[in-house]
Amino acid sequence: MARVATADDVRASIRFARDNALACVPKSGGQSFGASTVENALVVDVGPLNGISYADNVVTVGAGAGLYDIHSLLDKYGRSLPTGAGPTIGISGPALGGGMGIHTRGHDRPPARSPRQSRRAPLRS
Repeated sequence: MARVATADDVRASIRFARDNALACVPKSGGQSFGASTVENALVVDVGPLNGISYADNVVTVGAGAGLYDIHSLLDKYGRSLPTGAGPTIGISGPALGGGMGIHTRGHDRPPARSPRQSRRAPLRS
């Protein structure tokens, strides 16, 4: 596992994985079902890249920012994001389409589907 602290660390990890014929698997928070047990892979933990800022109605978050911290900051401004409810989960998974949360249906966001589910017929409501 590579625990990165900067964008340069991420680039170096990706290069290392590529040069050594390893899959490169990102991990951004407290949940990582399956990612930590992948064979022939380098797990890149972006947890330390967890900066969060809010200005001019725009939230900027690092890949490892946790959902609790993001929602705590946004709550101060009366804002929210459609994410999961697990406080230790990093933002990268939900931002890339993984998981379902308390806001999912309320904002007409379709449920996330795993790659296996995407090959099946569409889910019906």
